[in-house]
Amino acid sequence: MKNFRFVDLFCGGGGSITGAVNALRAAGEKYEGRGFNHWETAIRTIQANHPEIVPDFARACAPIQSVLPDEVFDVDPERINVLWASPSCTHHSNAAGGKPRSNQLRSQPEYLLPFLRLTKCRRMFVENVRELLDWGPLLDKDTVFQGKKYHAGSPDPRKKGTFFNLWLREIRASGYAVDMQIMNAADYGAATSRERLIVQAVRKSSGERIVWPEPTHTKEPGLLSASYLPWRSAAEVIDWSIPGESIFNRKKPLCTNTLRRIEAGIRKYWGAWAEPFLIVLRGTSEHAINSTAIPLSAPLPMLTAGGEHVALIRPLFIPQQSAGTVKPISEPVSTIATAGSIGIVRPFLIEYYGQGGAVSADIPLHTVTTRDRFGIVRGRIFTAPDGRMYQLDITHRMLTAGELAAAMSFPGDYVFCGGDTAAKKQIGNAVPPLLAEALYRAVLAA
Repeated sequence: MKNFRFVDLFCGGGGSITGAVNALRAAGEKYEGRGFNHWETAIRTIQANHPEIVPDFARACAPIQSVLPDEVFDVDPERINVLWASPSCTHHSNAAGGKPRSNQLRSQPEYLLPFLRLTKCRRMFVENVRELLDWGPLLDKDTVFQGKKYHAGSPDPRKKGTFFNLWLREIRASGYAVDMQIMNAADYGAATSRERLIVQAVRKSSGERIVWPEPTHTKEPGLLSASYLPWRSAAEVIDWSIPGESIFNRKKPLCTNTLRRIEAGIRKYWGAWAEPFLIVLRGTSEHAINSTAIPLSAPLPMLTAGGEHVALIRPLFIPQQSAGTVKPISEPVSTIATAGSIGIVRPFLIEYYGQGGAVSADIPLHTVTTRDRFGIVRGRIFTAPDGRMYQLDITHRMLTAGELAAAMSFPGDYVFCGGDTAAKKQIGNAVPPLLAEALYRAVLAA
């Protein structure tokens, strides 16, 4: 029996490769795989974790448009079971905001067509943001359409989907049936609610059919989804032994928008008991700020290449009794003495200018400057037996690369090359391995 062959283009740090390898090994399938990416660090990561996928570093580390489809494998190069591709999504995503887009980066899906025409590839998966559906030409000048101004370099709102539909037409003309789905990694066991468009194409002459995996997890299990597991929470992947830094008396105060996010999260999630929560550091509109906090019971939101977009907010209780020590809320409350009590924290403000610090919310604001310098904090304090009140502490830190990788469902021993910044970029660009594994398992079971 011939080995199962897969080719992974724009493979990044190897999320989809890891998923493929896990599925193939679980099925007892022998395989040959190849990964290609222009970024040297990413290929070194693949080589460190899956050396069999990168037998020739120089060939693997190359622009995708320079990879010759019929020379990927030395023997019988036309035989490919699965072609996986994750073209650059940054210039399709809405996350790019009003920044000019690059036609060259947006056109990367076109590089896949030669693989369909020059090989006998049986199946192709293309993973990208849902905005790929709107792929069309860019504006060459500022344009007003339906009362809204669109800047030069942004997608032409009048021609949404034009290029995407032409691309689909070319795939079908190459002899493939095509289907697509929006898939959420949390539905397949990852602790991140990353949503992606998956385009699946199957060669008609192969006799195979398009197959999609059944979800294993669901956001809200009920009678109709009793067999599903609940979504995994962010709390599962957080290393609670890593301390955060207090938001008070920092050498470099947190920026205003971060404080606003913390304040919004406190209002939303701190009720009868203070619980840790996450804040997503994206977007500065009022809506984005107010909806930025997420509970630890939910999966991590979609991760990006920047990596520095999710922070952990964790309250610490100061002791009720004089001999106590600071304890995280994950530990039991100290023995409650008859003379002591647990009181409700009064709201207070944080000022970040001059000698400003924590001040009561019961008094008027101090001088308001042209910049937003105030953040409000609400929570709890302890009242000691002698009547003294101890301030609630709130810690803040960014999630580590290890925590982000765990949320994306990378194995705990997975190695990322290039240091912390490069690791987070690779993680943010990656396909969650469990999502890719689910798709490969469906193919193998068909």
